[in-house]
Amino acid sequence: MSKMAKKVLISVALLVIAIIAFSACSNDAMYNTNSYEIDESFDNIEVKTDTADIEFVLSNEEKCKVSCDEKANLEYDVKISENTLMITLEDTRKWYQKIGFSFKASKLIVYLPKTEYSSLLIEETTGDIKIPKDFRFESIDANVSTGNVSNSASAKDLIKISASTGNVCIENLISKSINLTTTTGNITASDVKSDGEIKIKVSTGKTILSNVSCDKITSYGSTGDISLSNVATTDKLFIERSTGDLKLDGCNANEFYFETDTGDVKLEMCDAKEIFIETDTGDVTGTLLTSKVFLINTDTGRVNVPKTTVGGKCEITTDTGDIKISLAEN
Repeated sequence: MSKMAKKVLISVALLVIAIIAFSACSNDAMYNTNSYEIDESFDNIEVKTDTADIEFVLSNEEKCKVSCDEKANLEYDVKISENTLMITLEDTRKWYQKIGFSFKASKLIVYLPKTEYSSLLIEETTGDIKIPKDFRFESIDANVSTGNVSNSASAKDLIKISASTGNVCIENLISKSINLTTTTGNITASDVKSDGEIKIKVSTGKTILSNVSCDKITSYGSTGDISLSNVATTDKLFIERSTGDLKLDGCNANEFYFETDTGDVKLEMCDAKEIFIETDTGDVTGTLLTSKVFLINTDTGRVNVPKTTVGGKCEITTDTGDIKISLAEN
């Protein structure tokens, strides 16, 4: 490549960088914070936006107010329709107006005058979502592509939260059923009660549950560890992982069903009426609370389990992993 061609390429690259930097600064500078007051009552809430951090706040006023960052050709439509507060971002920009990026995250704050509502629906592309414990809904459905979701609000029926790239955290709440999904983010649940099933699905993120009680837990994952502390289910505790480790401390259920390919399974002071554990290369270790009838299958792994003949069935299968189980009562 000639020196002249190199100079041209360098000049073009510098020009592109300058345009992007100018666009970014322009995008930050053009945001204005506007407020919308709602005089009508409503029971449902629906938020659909592109890029914004969303937060719900209990208001001291009798009216609902929506505070949002807006700019030209990127404004919110805030209205009441069919007993629903609808907040929708209207993007009327031309393609060339979308060039660049912003270092400042736009904000959307919804000030709600009462604590109980029917449904909450949130659909967002990029941004964090915060729902505090001040509120209670019939159902919660939050979906974000890139961003974290933090929810402490209870729901009478279903709490459904999904994030592609981002963490999901729920705490200090009660719900009939819960469904949590993330691709590369972590899932955390603490101080949670449910009368029904809690479903958890991850791809590469970690899952951490503590002080959780429900009827049933079902968790699927590819590459991600799962850690449970003081988790109790009246029915089955089902966990399936490809390469992640399973660690349980002080957990009990009617039935344990754990399956992993290369991950280890560790149980500390746990128990279930019946236990089924299967790994390929992972080890199975830990302490159970009561006597079991052990059914052990392994190819090359070492085995050390109590020789008890009473209690529920405990079936453990490995290929090359070691098995070492003890009883707390001994």
